Amino acid sequence: MKLGFLTLFMIFFSCVEVVETEIELEFFHLDLYMDKEKKGNYYIVEYPRNRDHWYTEVYVSSHPNVFVKWDSDDVFCVDFMNQIICEPIIRYSTYTRTDGSGQQMIYLTSDFIGDTLSVIGCIDENVCDELRFIVD
Repeated sequence: MKLGFLTLFMIFFSCVEVVETEIELEFFHLDLYMDKEKKGNYYIVEYPRNRDHWYTEVYVSSHPNVFVKWDSDDVFCVDFMNQIICEPIIRYSTYTRTDGSGQQMIYLTSDFIGDTLSVIGCIDENVCDELRFIVD
């Protein structure tokens, strides 16, 4: 009897209607930028000639605590145990700070000198920004 009452109690009072609210993404903005010199639509990243690899950063401006996924069509490759492994120059994801700012690192190799590269940041499949830069 107690088990039946407990079961009925759980059925009637533990079921709560779940209401999903979709964030209005058209109000979100996402701006990518670098603290480098800009010529036209391209940032200029000075690569140190005495290094085999180097990092530079991309900054993001958006709303507070926004999840930003990073990607790039540009890749670097390494030979690891007789196997070539290629990865994008920027990966993973970050969250913006409470002031809406953030950053992510970009991996560069000396092979990129003279190339134009790009990175993409997205907070949704419809809200993305792309940044292009020249490695000099």
